[in-house]
Amino acid sequence: MAEGATVVTHEMNKPYFQKVWANPHTLSPDLLAKNPKKPAFKTVKEKLVLTDGNHVIELDHMQDFLHNDGMLLACLPKEKVLVEADAYNPPPQPPAKAPATISPYNASLAANIDRLKLDVQRIVPIHYAADNRQVKMPELLTALGKANNQCSVREITRQRLSSSFSVSDGCSLAGSAPAYGGSGRVSPGSTRQSPSKRRVGGSHSRH
Repeated sequence: MAEGATVVTHEMNKPYFQKVWANPHTLSPDLLAKNPKKPAFKTVKEKLVLTDGNHVIELDHMQDFLHNDGMLLACLPKEKVLVEADAYNPPPQPPAKAPATISPYNASLAANIDRLKLDVQRIVPIHYAADNRQVKMPELLTALGKANNQCSVREITRQRLSSSFSVSDGCSLAGSAPAYGGSGRVSPGSTRQSPSKRRVGGSHSRH
């Protein structure tokens, strides 16, 4: 921002960033502290399309995502690439089969891809895979257990976010270990961050 960059974020994140960047930073002043400027924002409500006339980036608001209410997905439709943070953090090696339980974050990501009708071949996670592999859409589907059953992504998500759901219900589900404990049940909102800790589109950003 000190160099004139515009911050693109969901509209609910703007007040938090304004407050943080208005505070003094005296222990280890960065460029913005040394050259204070009023931040420029371009906020997103549900969708924003950016283009230079050749390349297109579509920013979409993730719905029903327990980790952060103001998270955005960045899709490059021409390249069929999706950039996301915290919704699918790849394990060190690609899953060979479906584990016993499914992550609600993985389910939410797939449900949003389905809702937005995105044509995705490759996923670029902000927390990239340790082996530096390319993460393809089939890997996410394996983490959902969708490769081995007939349930739709939307149905898997609906069941997973139900407080009465257990891994013995309906579809065979898969994914990373749940952040809410080992009971197979979700406590809605239990992993939701407070506004003071929310991160933009994952908010892995610097001044």
